[in-house]
Amino acid sequence: MNTYTHNVAKIKEIFEGLDALDEKYEMLIDLGKKEGRLPEELKTADTQVIGCQSRTYLVVVEKEGRLFFQIDSDAFISAGIASLMRMAYDGLNKEEILREKPLFLEELGLLEGLSLSRINGAFAMYKKMVEEVLKRAN
Repeated sequence: MNTYTHNVAKIKEIFEGLDALDEKYEMLIDLGKKEGRLPEELKTADTQVIGCQSRTYLVVVEKEGRLFFQIDSDAFISAGIASLMRMAYDGLNKEEILREKPLFLEELGLLEGLSLSRINGAFAMYKKMVEEVLKRAN
């Protein structure tokens, strides 16, 4: 099992038994509330995720060829979505991040009830992660 598959399996465990959309959203909000906050000096135009409904930030740290993410958002549901993305991609190498698309969001049934702007925000987070990988590829 690769790192991404392992990470997504952990996410699926969190949502196991939650069938109703309102239960899933409550879980997203709880995840967003638990996510650490970035220091203000890290909330810059360079770390902002463009395309999110809320002000959302992504900071990347590379250690031994693997990328680790820190996120922050001014809305709990956006922070929860960003938290899922962080959990899925944390610790992956550059190639894995480029290869593994965030299909788990659909598998969890989260896309069916999110607004289009929230869905766009989730994919904007993945796009920002890809941009960070490409920056480091040179």
